[in-house]
Amino acid sequence: AFGISSVAATEAANTFSVAGKAIGLTGDDLVDFSTNLVGISADLGAAFGDTEGAIRAIGSALRGEFDPLERYGIQLNATTLQAYAFEQGITAAYSSLDNATKQGLIAQYIEEQTELLGITGQNAREQDTYAGKLARVQANFQDLQIAIGEKLLPVMVKLLDAALALINAFSGVADWVGRNIEIIKGIAIAVGI
Repeated sequence: AFGISSVAATEAANTFSVAGKAIGLTGDDLVDFSTNLVGISADLGAAFGDTEGAIRAIGSALRGEFDPLERYGIQLNATTLQAYAFEQGITAAYSSLDNATKQGLIAQYIEEQTELLGITGQNAREQDTYAGKLARVQANFQDLQIAIGEKLLPVMVKLLDAALALINAFSGVADWVGRNIEIIKGIAIAVGI
C-alpha cells in the first residue's frame, strides 16, 4: 500500500520503532508511531519520487541529521525545533532536551510539515496514477523476487555444493596431469598429436 516492497516497509518500521522505543512508546502506540512514519515516508516519496530516500531522510532526522529532509521540502534545524518546542509548551532550550524529547518533537514537526505542505495523503492520491501503479508494480516485483529467491535458495546451495565438488574433482585431474606430463607427451606422440 505504501509503494515500497514489504521488506523495505518492514525495515523502515523497524528503524522508526527504535526511535519510538527511545521516546518510551510500547505496544500499539509504538506500532502506530512506526506505521505513521512509514506512511509519511510514502507520502513524501509519492510527492518527490523516492520513498526509500524519504525513509532514510526521516531516520536521519530522528538521529539529529536534518539536511536530507531538505530534499523533501522540510526545513529542519535546531532553531526551527527550538521555536517548535516553545509552541508545544516546552520552555527549556532545545539543546538541553533529552534525546527522547527531541525525537518526539522531530517526528511531530515532520508530520505537521507534511500536512502544511499538502503532502499528507499524496501516496493515496497517486494510487491510481501511472506513477502510483508503477511504484506498486516495482514493489510487488521486488517482493516476488525475494519470495522466489527464498524458495530457490536451498536448491542453489545444493547446486553450488555440486559445482564445488566438480571443481575439486577436476583439480585432482589437473594434479595428476602435472605429475604425469611425460607419460601424456609420450602417448600424444605415439598417436600422432
